[in-house]
Amino acid sequence: MKILLILPLLAGISGICATGELPKYQAGGICFRMDDNQNPQKWQDVAAVFNRHKLKLCASLNIRRMGKPHFEMLKRLQLEGHEVMDHSPLHCVTKIKFAPGKTAKDYQDLPGVDHIVDNNVYLSYVMPTPGDCKIRLKVRLAKDTLTLIDKPDGKIARELRNARVLYIPAEKRVLQLSRTRNPLEYKLKSIWDEKNVNEKVHEVEACFLRDRNFSMTPEAIELLGRNALDLFASIGAKRPYTWIQPGGGVSSVSSDLAANVLGKRLGYKSAATYINKSLKVFREYNPNGTCAFGMMWGNFDEEKHDLKWNKTRIADLVALHHVAIGHSHMHPKDGWDKYLQRLDQLLAWCVAEKIPVRTQAEWADLLYSSAANSKDNDFDVFPSLKIDRDGNGCPDGFQLKRASWDSQTQIITGLRRGEMFAVKNLAGLYKGKNRLTFSVDTATGCQIKVSISFPKTNNPALKKTFSLQKGGDGKCTWDFDIPANASLADFSWQLMNDGKCKISKISLRKK
Repeated sequence: MKILLILPLLAGISGICATGELPKYQAGGICFRMDDNQNPQKWQDVAAVFNRHKLKLCASLNIRRMGKPHFEMLKRLQLEGHEVMDHSPLHCVTKIKFAPGKTAKDYQDLPGVDHIVDNNVYLSYVMPTPGDCKIRLKVRLAKDTLTLIDKPDGKIARELRNARVLYIPAEKRVLQLSRTRNPLEYKLKSIWDEKNVNEKVHEVEACFLRDRNFSMTPEAIELLGRNALDLFASIGAKRPYTWIQPGGGVSSVSSDLAANVLGKRLGYKSAATYINKSLKVFREYNPNGTCAFGMMWGNFDEEKHDLKWNKTRIADLVALHHVAIGHSHMHPKDGWDKYLQRLDQLLAWCVAEKIPVRTQAEWADLLYSSAANSKDNDFDVFPSLKIDRDGNGCPDGFQLKRASWDSQTQIITGLRRGEMFAVKNLAGLYKGKNRLTFSVDTATGCQIKVSISFPKTNNPALKKTFSLQKGGDGKCTWDFDIPANASLADFSWQLMNDGKCKISKISLRKK
């Protein structure tokens, strides 16, 4: 028994598993997330496809908008090992309804409550400040209608398309905006979506805010999460550990707010938020410890794109040590049967190519837990020249420019002067000293410039030119530092003259 336990450990220490794959906590992978309350039969159909391949999906649900058939479906998904996520009880962050067995007395004196009407609890928000106002315009208010007095220029008009909240500084009031067919006119509701706005006719200066610039209070977000937990408990379901930001509302939650409230106060392990969203990559720069709460979806889309497109997206992201989360509302344009067939083929391919498919909670733990990040084994970070999982004639993670690739010899051949190839958004980076090595075979002698930059940071780019003589050694080595705040790196190989060269055996390791 001891031997069985020791062998995997030794494989991890060497940096390569017995199968030739990267250690599980370092290799990239994918997650399938489906949103909103679909027909229970749809969930049954999709779950059957995943169960056939012994893989798990993520169901992002609005539990307060569900009935008994949905409750049974939800619990069945949990029993089968799929992750059921909290997508907010009512698909919004501004209000909740009483949990079973509770009355107005249970809510009326709680922090985070603005007011209560019938069984609706309207949550408190953070009043905007003048500093939040980037767009200020003169407007006319009348009943439930706002009219722009002056026609905005093109740039402001484009920004207004994303405005969801009206803030009137002089009156310390906020209202919800909705566009009409008239570009100079908006309809008004309360911030909680109540149809009770009845403005006296007057003109005033107003600020137009996006949902990302309007926040609910921490106490309101805590009530929102507690309401969901109460509802899950009331139907005998397991509690959710992942919270998903609902789209289309007037307010967005930041990863910091989700981590500090939903995480620390309520025990959630992960979230998907648009503000300060994470990169979902291994060894990500995470100074505040909030990256697990910014794991937004949208990296591939099995609903809107064909099988080939999805394979290429997934293959490249996995090679670059990213975790990709899918994007589906289960409304395919080409029909439900074709969607299920495409999903089945995609999952079969993932299994055949040994691409890890896990739930978001599992990925959050692997990416960001202290235990996972303490495993700092030395392994080759650079994508392999041997692997083309999607079969598109290009090694996964590479962008061929003025070059060709031979899958049999695993060699890239420069075709002419200029950029030969690039590897962009490479993750899994070891901070500090690193060594890049590659081999060059040249029949004429050549000059190659390698450039390295670090996206989303202010760190300067690094450049080094290698001059290779005909019949020379051909092994190139470059020692350099990867900054502590770098989560990604872009690499580029450029042929500086008209020489001919073949490049192979590219490696990036901790020094």
